[in-house]
Amino acid sequence: MFFAVVVSAEICGPALGGVLADRLGLASALVAATVVAAVSAMLCMLVISRLVPDLTDASATPEDVAEGEAGTDVARQLPGVQWNAFRTVLLNPRFMVAMICFAIPAKALLTGGLFLLMPLAVVGSGGSVADSARVLMAYGIAILLLAPVMSPLADRWRKFHLWVAVGCGVAGIGLVLPHTLHTLGHEGLIVLMVATLLFGVGQTLSIPAQISYLMHVSETRGPSTSAGAVLGVFRFIERLGSLVGPLVASGLLLASTPEEALMLMGIAAVLLMACGLSWYLAFGDQEEGDAIRALLFET
Repeated sequence: MFFAVVVSAEICGPALGGVLADRLGLASALVAATVVAAVSAMLCMLVISRLVPDLTDASATPEDVAEGEAGTDVARQLPGVQWNAFRTVLLNPRFMVAMICFAIPAKALLTGGLFLLMPLAVVGSGGSVADSARVLMAYGIAILLLAPVMSPLADRWRKFHLWVAVGCGVAGIGLVLPHTLHTLGHEGLIVLMVATLLFGVGQTLSIPAQISYLMHVSETRGPSTSAGAVLGVFRFIERLGSLVGPLVASGLLLASTPEEALMLMGIAAVLLMACGLSWYLAFGDQEEGDAIRALLFET
């Protein structure tokens, strides 16, 4: 249900925004989006606040309660805050390599490439704002059609590193496609639509397997590595890609066209994917130090 709602928003959002911008103007579309976001925030505050569980520990001793009231043991009052687990996750080289080479580029390509550069490329090719929305809809349609098929396959064939790597590579190639075909004499909305579909296919291949892959590379770091810590760090660092993407894209626009900027971001994502996959293939499930010693002294 959650996945269906998210994908529905990705399909309907660009279409509605494009129609509003085309009929009422960009300012009115931004005002409408702001109102919707404010209403959503208010509903979250009203609904979620009623669902917060009671953090009181029924098994706590009077001494524990006294310490909690004195504010000397915050971790006991908030069992979800596990700083040692977060530290363990952040000090895991394989986890950080996966974040830098896979997770952050995926978000950067989405926000900087698809959401910023692709509409500019559509307008540059002679399309309207509404055409930009129609092109972006292809991304959500690709995910909606392929995710129910790809997710079970990823669970059945549990080579998560290959799913993530291939998906990142396909998404990067999708953004390289418009400039490449433009150089060969093929351009227009159809090319951009195909590129967006290919990008959606790549994201569908990689995103469902990312969490499983990160859990896999983190599970050997001891019992202090909890699923909550892994997901928390993953979601936080992943959002850095959403922030970096538009900054990189706008910087590339200073010296290139939107299609050229898409190509450069796509090439960078493919190169990072190759680095991340090579790291995992070199070390596998072994600790990095053990793998290096085995390579130097046992071969």
